[in-house]
Amino acid sequence: MAALFAVTVEELLDNADVPDATKRPAAAPDLLNSPDDRRLWRQFQRLKKLPEHDQSTVLRMLNSLADARSSPLTG
Repeated sequence: MAALFAVTVEELLDNADVPDATKRPAAAPDLLNSPDDRRLWRQFQRLKKLPEHDQSTVLRMLNSLADARSSPLTG
């Protein structure tokens, strides 16, 4: 998701530990033109409100799913 919006994961989660110099402005409007992009952005806004442990869990699940979908099946 971070790559989709050209931001870091910390920026998606609005991590306070990220130095101001590395923060980018909120996603540019042209990045949110499609309904799918807007839907995903709204979901990440909801994710930001979760406790840090829950955020990490969700991100691990997303990474696992993405890794499983991108790796070729062996057998």
